[in-house]
Amino acid sequence: MEMSISSIKVKVLYFANAKEVAGTREEEFILSNPASSDLLLRRILEIHPGIKNLRKTISISVNRKIISEDLLLNDKDEVALLPPVAGG
Repeated sequence: MEMSISSIKVKVLYFANAKEVAGTREEEFILSNPASSDLLLRRILEIHPGIKNLRKTISISVNRKIISEDLLLNDKDEVALLPPVAGG
């Protein structure tokens, strides 16, 4: 898919169970600009519906910072689906 001025490219990294379900460690998405983290998650679930079963246990980070709410993405952002973190 060709990028245009009104689109952004985002890298998605999958870890643990999300990596197993997606069948890959990483992939790139081209999204219309502006694009939100919720929009990206919906696109991921369209391609990898099994990740929906993990949604309550995974965390999402953007540029290595855990997010807890929808936010606008920028070109070249790195989004990761992370496994639950155990303290101790």
